[in-house]
Amino acid sequence: MPTSEIDVSKLEKAEAEYRHLFESVPVGLFRTKPGVGEILDANPALVTMLGFPNKEALLKRKSSSFYVDPNARREWEQKVAKEDVVVGFEAQFRRLDDHLIWVLLSIRAFRNAQGKVLYYEGTIEDITDRKLAQEALAESEERYRLFFENLTDVLLHLDTNLNIIDVSPSIEAHLGYHPDEVKGKSYPVLGFIPPELLPQALENTKRLFAGEKVSPHEYPFIAKDGSRVWGEVSSKQVYRDGKIVALYSLVRDIHDRKLAEIELRNTNRDLELYAKLLRHDLINDIQVIFSNTELMEMQIPEDSELCDFLEASRGAADRMIHLLNLLRRPEQEVEKEIVILIERVAKQAMQTHKQLTVKVNAPKKLKKIRVVGGRLLPVVFVNLFRNAAQHAGIRPKVDVTIAQKTEKIQIDVTDNGPGVPKKLQAKLFERSTATDGGGLGLNLVKRVLEAYGGSIEFISKTSKKGASFRIFLPVEES
Repeated sequence: MPTSEIDVSKLEKAEAEYRHLFESVPVGLFRTKPGVGEILDANPALVTMLGFPNKEALLKRKSSSFYVDPNARREWEQKVAKEDVVVGFEAQFRRLDDHLIWVLLSIRAFRNAQGKVLYYEGTIEDITDRKLAQEALAESEERYRLFFENLTDVLLHLDTNLNIIDVSPSIEAHLGYHPDEVKGKSYPVLGFIPPELLPQALENTKRLFAGEKVSPHEYPFIAKDGSRVWGEVSSKQVYRDGKIVALYSLVRDIHDRKLAEIELRNTNRDLELYAKLLRHDLINDIQVIFSNTELMEMQIPEDSELCDFLEASRGAADRMIHLLNLLRRPEQEVEKEIVILIERVAKQAMQTHKQLTVKVNAPKKLKKIRVVGGRLLPVVFVNLFRNAAQHAGIRPKVDVTIAQKTEKIQIDVTDNGPGVPKKLQAKLFERSTATDGGGLGLNLVKRVLEAYGGSIEFISKTSKKGASFRIFLPVEES
């Protein structure tokens, strides 16, 4: 076979292989002329990428028409004119269906012997998904940056060596440190945590890096000027490839709340001491009343009218002793079976006020029902029964009706007294209100009930006679 025929055969084979590669490669391939970019050739991948039904339809378009920004093509042409090759040029294309995509171009210029550009060849890769992911990441990072820089609480980013990778600018307002003063330093070395609490803080950090959940902890952080600022620390682990690589710790300012708690604790301690002293003195005085009452009973005839007064005095003293004992009893011993509690208070009230009648109406099934309450709950009914005895006339009568309403107990207390003037009903439970059945007593009743999650309201009646109150108390969970 002549040499020329062998060369032609090899050339045809090489062209066939090149065409096969051109047609099958998944990346877009093109050849275009300079200027407006007449498309000389394009592979199937590019036809599909740009949304055309076939290559013939694509070749009728000018390549410059696909650029969303017309300057983009001119930009890479200027670079190719100087360097012959441009790699990794990003541009936004408009497909046949007007859908926008991001592409990555690599272009090479082919010139004639005189150096004039004959055409360009290159590749086009669809990078829309990657570009959108990058934009989403950038947007997320910008949102995080704005959040980070405008935090009122302090956010710390710690690595596994307890070094502070980053910290929010708010640290300066709380602890007096500029962020640059603490970045890259170990938090135990900085001395944020008091020495006596540092072992506990380090143990919590160790548990967090071990993957455990640790509940928020409170610490009196030491500021740059040496003062102490209370903060509550909540931390969350940062995972990478299944391993914990860092912590985010949010320090919330609870200084004012903590000071209020300390002040309240100190106040309660003082009140507890005062209550003990007061109880001791009052019980001693009441014992004197008991002794004198017994002496008087021994000196007067049994049928004397004074016996009724002495018995009422003894009943009042008994009630005072009971109230004082309430303050001494442990919370777990407090009566919470509401029907039994009201019946007992009613019995004591009738012993103290001989003309008073209290009738308690409750279904048998509520006999053992327990409500949320404490040692001061009896005070509510002591006040209501006493008000009725004092202001309901010669033969005061009180009806108590108890019913269950879903998860609450409803208690209606109604007397047969003169009622409450309409103009005073709206402010009946205010501390400053001073009227029959109102004033400090009802204000105390309201505050006690609210402390136990309950409530009280005055029920307006069409009849002018009698005052009626409705109480709600939550049922104690089993």
